[in-house]
Amino acid sequence: MTDPNYHRGSKRVNLGECETEEDILDAIEQSRRITRLIISAVQKGSKFEVSQILEHYGLPMTSRLHFKVTNIVMEQWFSLMGIEDEEQIWNILKKNPYAMTKLKAIVDAGGGTMQLSDMLTEWELGIGALQSKIIRRVLQRIADQKKKGTNDDNKEASNEDNDKSANDDDKPKESAETEKPNASTDNDATANGAKKDDSKDDN
Repeated sequence: MTDPNYHRGSKRVNLGECETEEDILDAIEQSRRITRLIISAVQKGSKFEVSQILEHYGLPMTSRLHFKVTNIVMEQWFSLMGIEDEEQIWNILKKNPYAMTKLKAIVDAGGGTMQLSDMLTEWELGIGALQSKIIRRVLQRIADQKKKGTNDDNKEASNEDNDKSANDDDKPKESAETEKPNASTDNDATANGAKKDDSKDDN
């Protein structure tokens, strides 16, 4: 005989009943469906989608814990588990600002292949040929971004130098234009002096 209470265990999760962020995270982990939905949203880097899922399962945006849990989930629930296609993994990483920022921070701090490997392993992408390919792409992308940033800085500096040079070129012109009236005045004075001399000769 079927237990009449059998289906009660599968009732809809209500995250709004949880009092702390730890309780909410535990409730999410205990629900495979919510976990799958959230991991998928986090992989896409969609904070909005994570927020919508939390609200759908009873944690409204008006709750003081809503955005706190959203941020924790975005930073800590990123996972590459079960994905074996290089392009798919790379696209997930590129589209997730949290993941790329974390990887870039490792490289900027002087970390290399080993540190990146530790991070990817933590995200459940195991050590192997696939992980090595992703690490190479990460390093290449960061190097390209730095190179682009350096080129942009040089271009900006060059533009500033050109502007300064153009301003310097304008200064002699202004000076010459300022001197012209004086030159004209000197010519007039010379002409007047000549007239006076002519007048003396006539007398």
